[in-house]
Amino acid sequence: MGEFSFQYPASFIVFCLLCGLGLSLLLYYKSKTWNDRPRWHLFLLGFLRFLSGSLIAFLLLNPLFKNFKKEIRKPVLVYLEDNSRSLIAKDSSWKENYIDQRTSILKDLEEKYDIKKFEFGNQCSSDFTNTYNQNKSNPYAAFDHVSDVVDIQNVKAVLLHSDGIYNSGRNPLYHPLLKLSPIHTILQGDTIPEKDLAIQRVYHNEIIYSGDKFSVQLDIQAFHSNGEKFNFQVLQYDGNGTKKIYESSENIKSNSFFTTKEILIDANQVGLQRYKVIVSNLSGERNTRNNQRDIFIEVLDSKKKVLIYALSPHPDLSAMKDALLSNKNYDVVIKYYPEAVGNVDQFTLAILHQIPGLNSSSSSTISLLQNQKIPLIYVLGNLSDLGAFNAIQNAVSINGNTKNQNESQAVVNTAFTLFTMSEPLQSAVPKFPPLSVPFGNFKMDPSSSTFLFQKVGKVETNYPLWIFQNQNGNKSSMIMGEGLWKWRMNDYINTNSFANFNELMSKMVLFVASKDDKRKFKVTQSKKLFEEVEPIIFNAELYNDSYEKVNEPEVKLDILSKDKKSYTYSLGKKENYYELNIGSLPAGQYSYKASTSWNNKSQIAEGIFGVEAIDVETNSLLADHNLLRNISEQSTGKSFSAAHLEDLKNLLLEDQSSKSIIYQHLDIKPLLNEKWIFFIIAFLLALEWFLRRFWGSY
Repeated sequence: MGEFSFQYPASFIVFCLLCGLGLSLLLYYKSKTWNDRPRWHLFLLGFLRFLSGSLIAFLLLNPLFKNFKKEIRKPVLVYLEDNSRSLIAKDSSWKENYIDQRTSILKDLEEKYDIKKFEFGNQCSSDFTNTYNQNKSNPYAAFDHVSDVVDIQNVKAVLLHSDGIYNSGRNPLYHPLLKLSPIHTILQGDTIPEKDLAIQRVYHNEIIYSGDKFSVQLDIQAFHSNGEKFNFQVLQYDGNGTKKIYESSENIKSNSFFTTKEILIDANQVGLQRYKVIVSNLSGERNTRNNQRDIFIEVLDSKKKVLIYALSPHPDLSAMKDALLSNKNYDVVIKYYPEAVGNVDQFTLAILHQIPGLNSSSSSTISLLQNQKIPLIYVLGNLSDLGAFNAIQNAVSINGNTKNQNESQAVVNTAFTLFTMSEPLQSAVPKFPPLSVPFGNFKMDPSSSTFLFQKVGKVETNYPLWIFQNQNGNKSSMIMGEGLWKWRMNDYINTNSFANFNELMSKMVLFVASKDDKRKFKVTQSKKLFEEVEPIIFNAELYNDSYEKVNEPEVKLDILSKDKKSYTYSLGKKENYYELNIGSLPAGQYSYKASTSWNNKSQIAEGIFGVEAIDVETNSLLADHNLLRNISEQSTGKSFSAAHLEDLKNLLLEDQSSKSIIYQHLDIKPLLNEKWIFFIIAFLLALEWFLRRFWGSY
């Protein structure tokens, strides 16, 4: 039912009518033009002008039309179906009967409930496939999905059909949804343990450096196998097949046996290395798919070595060293003036702290580093020699002295583009304590880029606090003050971690130490090791002689597996680059070769990657009904076996608290926005004009 309301008193409508009447009288009262026309002509024209004038004045009151709409909403019932492989790995005879019964019961419940259906495994979906082929089960993520896409306030119950086995994500028992809605669990699967020997978990580093030893730790579990003996092997794949690098045997001493094995392996080959760990099959063991696991290790050539050369001990040195060592790609060596740095070729980068210094001659060391084209990072302090500093680099010139210091806080330069910072780091940098910076005038070279400006007191200046330079491929960085250790401590006080400071140091070193990549054809992947169910995406970039991105020629991609299976693709063209999603591949080690031609020159890019077998669903096929019962108990729901779905249906149909809700919405529309009113006014004015013309007034 609708009604009108006004922003002014309703009595103003009288003035609207008087306005229309006034306009009509002004134009037609005692008008001599109509003396020879019938009186009804005059009255009709006056009435038309009265209507149009009154309507225009009425709209000036900005009238509103309010309309109340009613909507009836059924209570929401969410049905979650576990679509993982563990449900049918041991027995699939229940499947067809359950699907028919489920379909019938959900149809009966539709009369009372608005049913939202989802299935989950690797991910949650509203499409029902009934395939039970997902390699992972993540009920916590399924609860998250329900919370995101369904109005929880109107959810009366959640039905969860599962075997209780989850192997991805967090424990669903602690999800907030349990406090918001009752969850009725439908119990599926076998809870009777049988003889089984399995590799439950494998722990190892994904990246190792050549020449190091790395540890592989495995958790091995056995059920109902007391007195049995098993063999344990580790195999390494190479170009000629596999070779055994470890073997042992062990006795199972109980029906609920658990042991942890740790093996040290030499990383003696550079590249992506594939290993297989195997435990022997037991007599009478049905599930043998969990008796072996493949693992991939990327062996890098060597770590990057960073030299910190300092004038004297300082807390900044420890702060920078700890930040760099948080990245396993770096080794850090600290030396003090006048100690010799030794063979500089071993260093990827050098950080000079207060070098060159007052009353010290370190020019020979600096010249040695510069001649070997070692990227340099300068950190100035109150012992720095500004004259010598100005002489050895051209990124910035400082006219001042170190006896007088400014306490300068950092201000991020929003126009800086050499690298990006995470949002937490961008928020943290302006809150860092000030650095002690030499007082003076700073003159920047055009080839330099300011990363941070100085803020002295409350005044933001255009003086640099931290700059970077890339001059013909020679990169360097200058930090204008000391006190970086304060930044690290402040980061820990505010965030309970050193993550932001570590990121800042890593970004600096990564940019300065990186060499400009002059390749005209590059192919990259999102990562080197993929899971068996993951899509594998390739990106390629092609540059012309001016190093502008082009994508005119076709790019061919050939992938070759270790067992000599080949796959050929053509990369798709995007805006100015190439991209291809080849989907998933079987587990194994692969090499690829991408090729194209530009300006009659062949361009080739090669690489390797690995695909890891994911079969966690078959590691354990023992249903965990206790977990499902606990979920129902904590959420005030109930548990039902899959054979008693009728009991669950009756419970939901008899629930008196689950009733449809009537919602009333108020829809307010200003009449000024209604086009039909303007058409009426235009029609009245046009009709009046037409009659005046027709009757000879004009």
